[in-house]
Amino acid sequence: MSTSLKAVLLVTLLVGVHLKSATINLTKDVKAKKTTEDGFLSNDSDDLPLGNFQNASYYGNVGFGKDAATGEINYIPVIFDTGSSWLWSATTGCACDAPQSGKYFNVQDSDFKSSGHDTTLNYGSGSAAGPVGTMTICLNEELCYDDQTIVAATSDSQMNGYASGIFGLSHKAGANNTPTLIDNLYDSGKLDERVFTVELRNENAQSSITIGKTSYENVKPGS
Repeated sequence: MSTSLKAVLLVTLLVGVHLKSATINLTKDVKAKKTTEDGFLSNDSDDLPLGNFQNASYYGNVGFGKDAATGEINYIPVIFDTGSSWLWSATTGCACDAPQSGKYFNVQDSDFKSSGHDTTLNYGSGSAAGPVGTMTICLNEELCYDDQTIVAATSDSQMNGYASGIFGLSHKAGANNTPTLIDNLYDSGKLDERVFTVELRNENAQSSITIGKTSYENVKPGS
């Protein structure tokens, strides 16, 4: 593939028993997306926007509970990672490498219920540790699950970047096969398929992920 990356990229990734592929046209114009007050793209459609950190990782907003007073989703930017399964965010007071977003998950102001057990998540580079528990997690107003298992990280290492945590998109997590958010949204009838499609672009263009269906919006026919 040319390093200029001007043509097409085989990029569709799927979860579960599905196995499909799509050729994404990287030269197609990207439609405008609505932004939140802090300037981050909002999750207001089937295509959830992804930010690009130095063409090395892609991050998006995941809602860790809702504000008790306003009912608004508490969005935290996390890396969308196809190589892991756990969902976690750095918490307020965390002994963590400070994320550039400056956003943390406040356990005290949430519906987080600890299981009484801690865990350490190790990655190719870096790690995160903290209590395992359940809480309401949302991708947007329509895609919420009230009893999702997460890790409320109280420490991490070598996790430098914009995002405050990781959303693992791989299969069930841990030795006990803890259901992922996609598993739970599908099993509760909120997703049509246990599947996602990603469109990855360079830093000067908008990347996105579609969860629950295969998106062909930017597929170039005949490629």
